[in-house]
Amino acid sequence: MSAATAGLLLIVGVCAGVGGSLMGAATLITLPALLALGLPPQAASVSTIIGQTPGGLTGLYGYRRQLPRDRRLLTLLLAAMTTGSALGGVLLVTVPADWLDHLIPCAIAAATAFIAAQPLLRARGRHRRTRPGAALADPPDACRSQACPPAGEAGVALREDNRPAPHPADQCYPTGRLIAAAAASGVYGGWLSVCLGTVIIGLVGGALPHASVQQLNAIRMLLSTASSAAATAVFVASGVAHWPTIAMIGTGTLLGGWGGARIGQRLPPLLLRALIVAVGVASTTQALIA
Repeated sequence: MSAATAGLLLIVGVCAGVGGSLMGAATLITLPALLALGLPPQAASVSTIIGQTPGGLTGLYGYRRQLPRDRRLLTLLLAAMTTGSALGGVLLVTVPADWLDHLIPCAIAAATAFIAAQPLLRARGRHRRTRPGAALADPPDACRSQACPPAGEAGVALREDNRPAPHPADQCYPTGRLIAAAAASGVYGGWLSVCLGTVIIGLVGGALPHASVQQLNAIRMLLSTASSAAATAVFVASGVAHWPTIAMIGTGTLLGGWGGARIGQRLPPLLLRALIVAVGVASTTQALIA
């Protein structure tokens, strides 16, 4: 690997770490870059998934105070996510490589559309949760409490003595739907992985309607990192990892994930969203033409 290529991969990793912390778009940055550098689709996907793990850890540390305190909830999510991700990793190393030539452009295009539509989807979700009578709806059968917390609660609420109040996502959640959502997200993350964070927020977040955006970001960081770790174990055992590339991407995401988590809770990521959408459109066009 030349010094110029190593430097480019490091820069790509930093951008991916920032993008992953802010909106879960690390793969949408790294995967097109690795494909453009000539890596085969399977090697590019494996390098992307393993390389973003360090950035996920630093980003998760930055969001740690937003995580639910309910250990049962976290255990359910992590167990389903890691199981699904291991299965997805097996699919990636066993499914014929030419399938990825067709699946990856479709995944990039779909992820780009999701990223572009996120503000609209979130606005519609907030409207449904805050419309008159929405807070009075009966909780699902799987709820562990008699009623759900008030809709629209943002951030981690504090008691009068400044101790953290119960996390909104801890109060009420449909267990079966949550497990299915996390497992499906895991299979996708271990196999295609493009914009896994968006998939997690869409599927898992749909089962936690009272969690704020920042709380969903924390859950997204936790599950994305767990998915990468589970899939990495499969890839290491199969011997398909391209370690020089992974080392540079991983170093970059380590730095970018920490920085992204620091600014992600303070800065509206409108400019970054526009850049990521532009990269996604260009990458999809290039992949389809090729």
